[in-house]
Amino acid sequence: MFAEHPDWFPLVNGRRGVFGQLCVSSPGVVERFADVAKASFRDDSGLRFFSLFPNDTGSGWCECDACKALDTAEVDWDKNGEECADLTDRWLYFINKVAALVAERYPDRIMATFAYGSTRETPRRTLPRSNVMIELTWWDQCFKHQMMDPGCEINAKGMRRFRDWSRLAPLALYRYLDYHHMESPQPFFHAEADILRAAHAGGCRHLSDEWDTTLTASPLFLNLRARLEWDVDTDVDAFIDDFCGIVYGKAGGQVARYFRRLERAVAEVAAEHVQFNCTERFSPEVLAECHEVLGMAEASADDDTVLARIDRLRYSLLMAELDNVTAAAQ
Repeated sequence: MFAEHPDWFPLVNGRRGVFGQLCVSSPGVVERFADVAKASFRDDSGLRFFSLFPNDTGSGWCECDACKALDTAEVDWDKNGEECADLTDRWLYFINKVAALVAERYPDRIMATFAYGSTRETPRRTLPRSNVMIELTWWDQCFKHQMMDPGCEINAKGMRRFRDWSRLAPLALYRYLDYHHMESPQPFFHAEADILRAAHAGGCRHLSDEWDTTLTASPLFLNLRARLEWDVDTDVDAFIDDFCGIVYGKAGGQVARYFRRLERAVAEVAAEHVQFNCTERFSPEVLAECHEVLGMAEASADDDTVLARIDRLRYSLLMAELDNVTAAAQ
């Protein structure tokens, strides 16, 4: 495509290439993406959303005069592609143009796009069209404090950003877990309920998450997440007990104790905040206690299937230990 339409590709450091974002001001690029979206809606009558995102952070943004004229904030172009800038207005200009063409044929369909990286800040000039949904990437979360805790600067920042975008467009949340430690257990049970309840109360009805873990490493967490997405008022503690009783049988009480110990460890971290990829919660003392509890669970297990499930929980603890060793070596 570059050979046919080099002008659709970004001008970075004086030359165009396939190494970054679109040239959103180039004639024809809006029509091309609108045609793709309309073809998708045409081919799938049940399709309600079409997602169109920039490339990931680290990709160079177009430096042509026409694209720069769309920007509303100062940008250090010497660092283009190295760090985030504030280019939301530029990107929404492009999304709105595409959405307008799509709406001519499919007025009830939605164009979705990320508020992420260089497009994460709310716009100064260009507001989203009515058929545009924003997928808000939410990494402003501290698992140690409640979302509505005004004393937690991280959660307060996340809620401010959520409220600001909510005033402009329908939102979907795109959230993260420990994406550097995907085989370590994720024990953020009450924090998960907290953020989903806050978002639901704020009018959010769509989710677009990264798992950043596995069903075998975090079986309770992912099942709880699914239940909360169905019913945000789910009683977390009752769910933990029910889940462990069903999945682990006679060992369920000890396994529930194991999961709760992992969650308490989050609050015990010495740091003021606990965010993604924080392995400090897996202290040697916590790991030793969790291994001991899993040993008790193994002694209570009444069949080989339950023993295998408990063994998989122990494996995730060993992965957490490995993550700590790796971090120390670095």
